Order: sequence, then structure tokens, then C-alpha cells
Amino acid sequence: MTISFWQKNGAKIIIVFLIITGLVASWLMYQRYLRPQYELTQLLPKNYQISFEYKSDRFSFPKLQQEKILGNPALAGIYSGISKDLYYEFNKLNKEAQEILNQSKHTIFFYQDPEKYGLILKIPNKKTVEKIKQINFAGFNKRIVKEQILALANDQELLNQMVSQKISATSIPYLSLTISPWLKISFQNSFLNSSYPNQTLSQFQKTLQPLQFATPADYLMEIDSDAYSITLALKPAEPFSYENKTNLWHYFDFFQTNPDLVIGLTDLEDLKFQLENNENLKNLWQKFDSHLWISRQLSLSNLLKQLVPPVVFSLKGDKWQILTVKENKIVLEYYLKSYLAQFRPKESLKILPDGTRTTEFIADFSKINWQESQVGSWQTFQYDNSGNKNGLAEKDDLVIFSNKIDQLGFDKLSLSCSIIDKNGAKLPLETVFSLKSVVSWLNISEELINFDEMTIISAPDGQIRTCLEF
Repeated sequence: MTISFWQKNGAKIIIVFLIITGLVASWLMYQRYLRPQYELTQLLPKNYQISFEYKSDRFSFPKLQQEKILGNPALAGIYSGISKDLYYEFNKLNKEAQEILNQSKHTIFFYQDPEKYGLILKIPNKKTVEKIKQINFAGFNKRIVKEQILALANDQELLNQMVSQKISATSIPYLSLTISPWLKISFQNSFLNSSYPNQTLSQFQKTLQPLQFATPADYLMEIDSDAYSITLALKPAEPFSYENKTNLWHYFDFFQTNPDLVIGLTDLEDLKFQLENNENLKNLWQKFDSHLWISRQLSLSNLLKQLVPPVVFSLKGDKWQILTVKENKIVLEYYLKSYLAQFRPKESLKILPDGTRTTEFIADFSKINWQESQVGSWQTFQYDNSGNKNGLAEKDDLVIFSNKIDQLGFDKLSLSCSIIDKNGAKLPLETVFSLKSVVSWLNISEELINFDEMTIISAPDGQIRTCLEF
């Protein structure tokens, strides 16, 4: 009986085939998942002032998300402005050099100072490495590091600092997936004190200037987004320590339904300091307080000078409400009576030095009588004039001051923003500022007309988060 070739050698062929398949699979796995990787941030010089780390891969910044974000006029304008300003020098490069820059999905652009800057980018593949070796990056000194990273600098000494550092490799764990913000801006305190002729950077400095008054810390800003919002998270390099801080979350159960504007403060001394040192905030606050006084005869500035924190102000249409601790009731009641008494003054005869008799009108607190009632578990105090709805309400350790106390009703304030610690738990809220686009009179920035709502919150560990919804 003749034994066929397959019967005789089939088992060996299958084994060889499996070995080859296994080797190819192992090689592909190594290239994709287990190949040692080098962090781009390891090439940043120690004394850089500001860096912009951008990721545009399909995990960090999906194409559909990019289209949605850049479809927003405000964000498209910011994006194109940054691209134009920060990459001005790179636009001078030849076509081949620009193609290399555009191929990279992970890039860091940084300034060591206003005169020295550099670019670090991940080389897409080995084929690109060979191509980069032949390309002239006019105006920049270049170095290829570990066949994976391209380092460019407009100064040779700066490039030497970048590549002379010891960098260590890590392996990407098998089947791991990391989704991170698509833009990280890291800056050291020295950045805020430098003079940058670049308009974008100069404006960025002006916006962040208040940080240098708070602490000489270095910061990281992360920018991320989904289909309907963009989030900016500002974090100190070293979180601040804090103990027994007041938490505004405690007050979120007693808000008007869906307010248009919310301002919550736990540190009034810091607000006073910022108003003295921050021109942007000072101008904004004056506009805000002037409008409240003209339209609703309420001066929040005067009140805050006399109150103890926390204080939470909310506005819905023409109804305003101040929620605070009961310790402030005496001040609020005096403020309210002073306002109401001017409509029922008493006459006082006065004789001037020349003997002339005149009548002086003096606010008469005795004519202000409260009409008490009960709304749920809250006791309310309303002026007995049916045409005026100003009044107070109190419960436990809380007191509410409102121009429409007869419409007392509560809903839990829901914020799209939150700050979590490394364990995933919500941190206490120190400051809250939430603004809807319907509050057009405040006009914080023309860019905000492209967003439905803006929320800014801060935690006592130094973190600040801004959420823009559209």
C-alpha cells in the first residue's frame, strides 16, 4: 500500500505552519501592543514654561467628534487661531516636512522661553523614520530618538537639553485601551511672569494671571470633549492640602428650578482679593452688580461685605434668591427693612442754622410688619404690602432672601461639571459659577453666544473645571 506524501508529511507541515503563524502573530502583537514605547513628555526640558500636548488618534479624539467640535464657530475660531499663532514657524517648512508633522497623531509643542521653542512628535512608523532622515526641517535642528520620536528645536543648545535626558521605555499591556484628553497644556509659574509677543499666548497669560496670586504652583490644563460639550480641567501639579472646608454640595437641594445664573462662594475674602487684583473679574463683577441694582434694586457687593460664607445667589428670569447660613439673618433682615422702609417714611421737622424750617423724611422701620406663613418645613416672613413680595424664609441652619418669597419652591441643582479625586469620589465644591446663554446682558464674551451653558467650579485642592455645553 502506497503512503501518500500528505499522509507521510502532513503532521510536520501543520506543525511548521502553526509555528510560522505563531511567530507572525507574536511579531504583530509585539509591534502593536508589547513593543517598548517612550513617553514624549520625557524629552521636555526641565525648565520649559508652557507646553501643548495634542492627541488626534481615533481613541482620544474620534473623527466624528472632531467634526462636531470644529463645527462650533467659537471652537473652530479658537482652534484655527492657536494653529495659526503657535505653528507660524512650522508653516514655513517645505511640503515634505509639513506632511510628516501632519501624519503624527501625538505631538507636543513647547516654549522654554519666548525666544526658544521646540516640537516633539511620535513617528508613525519605521518607514517614516527613513524618510525623516532625508528631509530638511529648515530653521530647526532635528534628532531622531530611539527610532520612535522626532525632536525639533529652533536652538541647538535646547535640542541638546532635550535629547541628553535619560528616557525609559515602557511596554503597552496586551489589549489595554487608554482614552485621555485630546489636549493637555502644562505651564510653570514662570510662564505667567514672562513677556510673550505672541497674541494667543499673551491673552492666555492674562486669563490665567489670578493663579499667581493664589500660589506659586505649576499647573496642568486638560481639554476634552464629547458630542455636546467641551471640558477644561485646570489642576495644580501638587494638590493643595485642605481640612474642614465648607462644601457647596450641601446647598444644592434648595435651588430654584433650572436657574439661569448661579454664583456660590465659600471664601468671600478671596473674592475681595481677586476683585482688587484681577481687572477682568473686577470689570465683570461691576457689570453684574450694576445690572442687579438697576433692574432689581439689589447690590450683591454691599451684601457680601457684611455676610459670612457660604453664600449662594441664583437668578431665574426676574426672580432672585440668596441662600446662606442662618447666622446672616440679622444682616439680611436689616437690609430688607432698610429697602422697604423708604416707601413708608416718617416725617421729621428740622430747623436749619438760619432758622428755616424743613421736613426730613426718615425710613421708619416700625412700619415694616412681617406676614408670617409656613411653606412646607420653611417659615416665611413677607412684607404685608401685597404689591411687594420681598421677604425671608428660614429652616434649621439655613435662610433664604428673595424678591418673590411667595413663590418659594425647590429643586435639586444639577451640574454637568464635577471634580473627582484619584479614588473617583466627588471633591467638596468651593466655588460655583453657572451661566446660561439666555443671560445675554452679562455678555462675558462674544464667544459664549455659541454655547448654551457655561459652568465653572473649583475644589479646595486647587482644581478648577470649566464645562461648556452646546
